[in-house]
Amino acid sequence: VYGRFDVNQLEKFVPSKDCEFYFCGPAGFMTAVHKSLNKQWAVPAAQLHYEYFGPTQNIDE
Repeated sequence: VYGRFDVNQLEKFVPSKDCEFYFCGPAGFMTAVHKSLNKQWAVPAAQLHYEYFGPTQNIDE
């Protein structure tokens, strides 16, 4: 997988939303992943796990 994060790409590799999602990366990537999973796929926030390697930011916006 390469390029910008895309939920359609993810669906090819993860056919079920019933799992835990762990992600880390640059702020723009983190925001895109969080929004896509939470809004487009309706994955509950409790299943989204992330870690910043730098200053902590809010990605819920």
